[in-house]
Amino acid sequence: MIKILVTDVDGVWTDCGVTVDSDGRETLRYSKRDGVLLPAMREAGIAVVALTSEQVTGPHAARAAKLGIPFNVTLPAGKLASLVAIVESHGVTLAETAYIGDETHDLSCLEAVSEAGGQAFIPTGSTLDRIGHGARSGYNGEDPTGYLTTLPGGEGALRSACAVLLQAR
Repeated sequence: MIKILVTDVDGVWTDCGVTVDSDGRETLRYSKRDGVLLPAMREAGIAVVALTSEQVTGPHAARAAKLGIPFNVTLPAGKLASLVAIVESHGVTLAETAYIGDETHDLSCLEAVSEAGGQAFIPTGSTLDRIGHGARSGYNGEDPTGYLTTLPGGEGALRSACAVLLQAR
């Protein structure tokens, strides 16, 4: 049973697009859909935690605070080491973990979770989808990157993963 969902941010919460104004300030676009199922996730006892290899920006921090999702920045040892540290700090195993990520630097986390018996998700239309990772018909138990979400990053990919996890309950 999944007890924690760890989510990458850029490419999952966003479409990886950035608008920069004339003063150099970045603006990012997030989907309101991603927050809809978070209360149900909490009620089901599934923690949701963010993990990013990017510096936490003002927009990301504000969105995470609004959604009530704690933020973690990748440790120098890498994203997989960071995932393991998060999982251990929550007292769960990789088999009880779901991970959603969109880029090649997420593959080690996706594979580790999948191989342990957890649930791996990649957003439809992401880099990993375009280079042939993921299972279009849903999680097939064999593909190391697991389930392809029904919605792309920045358009409800996190919500799509939450819906699958809640339905499995």
